[in-house]
Amino acid sequence: MQTIDHLLSPVLLLQTEKADELQTALTKVIEQAGPAPVTDQDQAGRLHEVWSISDPAAVAELTLWLAAATWS
Repeated sequence: MQTIDHLLSPVLLLQTEKADELQTALTKVIEQAGPAPVTDQDQAGRLHEVWSISDPAAVAELTLWLAAATWS
């Protein structure tokens, strides 16, 4: 977030095609990354977790999913 100065979760919410497959890919990468190093709970009680993904294979996989997605 600091590097790009933006929070990407609203962008991911706009992805409309193959949402289940993207969720599976994200879950796999997150599970491999381990516990989130940064967490926060907002005023509504929602937990937000942030991972920095640096594994080249994981970055490539997620980049391909996001590049091929249909956005609304």
